[in-house]
Amino acid sequence: MKHCVHISSFLVFCLLFLSATSQNKLIDSLEKRLPQLKGKERRTALADLSWEYNSIDVSKSEAYARELYALALETKDSTEVGEACNFLTVALYRKGDYEQALQFNRRAYRIRKANGDKKGMGSSLNKFVNIYTDQVRLDSALKYAIECVKIFEELKDSANTAICINTLSGIYQKERNWTEMEKSARQSYDIARKIGFDYAKGGAAGNMAAALENTNRLDEAIKWYAIADSAFTAIGSDLDRANVLLNLGVLYRKQGNREQALKNYMTALEMLERVGEKHGIAHASANVGLILNAMGKNQEAVAYFQKALPIAESERLGRVELMCYEGLLEANMKLGNSTDAIAFFNKYAALRDTLYSSERATLMSEMRTKFEVEKKEQENAFLKNENELKEKQKRNVLIGSAIIIVLLILAGVLYYLAYRRKQESKLQQEVIRERERGLAAVFEATEEERKRIAKDLHDGIGQQLSGLRMNWESFSEGINDENQKARLQHLSGILDEACKDVRTISHQMMPRVLTEGGLLPALQDMLSKSFALAKVRYRIEHFKVEGERFNERVELGLYRICQELINNIIKHSGADDVVIQLYRNKNQLILIVEDNGKGFDVQQKRDGIGLMNITSRLSTVGGDVIWEPGPQSGSVATVRIPLNDEKR
Repeated sequence: MKHCVHISSFLVFCLLFLSATSQNKLIDSLEKRLPQLKGKERRTALADLSWEYNSIDVSKSEAYARELYALALETKDSTEVGEACNFLTVALYRKGDYEQALQFNRRAYRIRKANGDKKGMGSSLNKFVNIYTDQVRLDSALKYAIECVKIFEELKDSANTAICINTLSGIYQKERNWTEMEKSARQSYDIARKIGFDYAKGGAAGNMAAALENTNRLDEAIKWYAIADSAFTAIGSDLDRANVLLNLGVLYRKQGNREQALKNYMTALEMLERVGEKHGIAHASANVGLILNAMGKNQEAVAYFQKALPIAESERLGRVELMCYEGLLEANMKLGNSTDAIAFFNKYAALRDTLYSSERATLMSEMRTKFEVEKKEQENAFLKNENELKEKQKRNVLIGSAIIIVLLILAGVLYYLAYRRKQESKLQQEVIRERERGLAAVFEATEEERKRIAKDLHDGIGQQLSGLRMNWESFSEGINDENQKARLQHLSGILDEACKDVRTISHQMMPRVLTEGGLLPALQDMLSKSFALAKVRYRIEHFKVEGERFNERVELGLYRICQELINNIIKHSGADDVVIQLYRNKNQLILIVEDNGKGFDVQQKRDGIGLMNITSRLSTVGGDVIWEPGPQSGSVATVRIPLNDEKR
């Protein structure tokens, strides 16, 4: 199993050019001095220790960061609290505790924004990107990544620009967009190499290798992983080196070079055990077991699988656990441990059903074939001794019969479960489709009625009022009395307002700019009119939608959703700054509306008419919405609607 390189992008304040030896000396020196230090000196030492331990021992890094945070709170200095939150975010992210990492990073960002610290804001934005990328919340990750690159390019900060661009390549990796991933990684590497930034250079080289590997350019990928290993060696980062070596092991396995693969896995395992990184230890141990099995060293392989299995179970690493069961099954079959082999097969089959429901039939067939091949190999070996052959043949028949019976029973059960789930899924899909057809019909009828009313207002009452205005002007010209003229002018003003109101209502019922100009001009027109009398700053950003026309239902639905969101902001949020983003990402149309108001609890407001309207409209076009708290205050609504490239 491939263990992806973890590209850390938290090197915002300093560059790591120290070797592993000098790093250890620095740690020893700081820890010896720490008990005697107080005040500012102690906080500085704690920050240095948390950072130095970041790539060596995550638990110690977190412990020092938490003490630093507690001391920073006592100072009541917002800058120091922000820095402590930053160090704690790094440690928690490395540990894999994403929710706590987000909590502390939000606080760091708020403080830095309030202090006008743009570089610090960029650092916090980059952490948002990494966390959201790992959580596969790619829309949010992409949004913050673009903001982050802009900040550091404005500051002419090449080191952090390289880091942020490489983070973009990580997002493209999650999207399996290998072309853009390779392009971003190479751009990041060129910047990092130019300024001599080894850590960013290593991260970018690792991403380059991953992109090349996924396009089957294995020899090039090996060269880039070697560059990454050299860069991480220069700064003494065992954790990152171990991840690179694991990836190299995968490539050598693909090329059939087992000896080199085993060497890389063993070296990576030693490093991971040294830093205490449990996930990596489980991956590395399982891969060592697979290589030893392939080399015929089955007894040695069992020890490594047994080492990885409890970690995989406790850390919920399902795929690694599956690797271990499969490896133990193979090893015990070759060692002749039939009872253990059957037990591991049962565990393997049960877990496989959970993780790979769509591949069950294929995997069972592979296991049956593997058993038959193993049985034939054993029978050929037994032919050397006629007396032993008879005894072992009987045993093999019994084992084979038992396993075949188990396989048949499992196949029957799995077939029944799959059939039942398929029927339930069909019923649920039909209910959903019927509900969506009903909603679509309601919205279509509503919009048709809006169009009719708008036309009647414009062509009927509007025309009548215009005619009345013209006749009124003619009538007014024949009045000479000044008092009467003043009263007529006043009444003319009221008549003008009535004409204007009729036009406004007509355009709101069905905006002409939407049907004639498209979604982007309609949104721009709606925003300018909505915020005309409100003391709210707003801006709309757009990408890949200029001059584009989409399906009428999509345009109208997204327009109404944005209209509902803007009305809610004006009425309820108390915001004074609103940002609207509209862009197309592959086959999705994405609208992001962010405000700095007081925010709201989505769970409590779920039954509100506004949210229900938004949800109902989205269901008719297959879209969804995600509500999140803003980085500092307010809320962020992310609306995604799939496109099938069907134009109007």
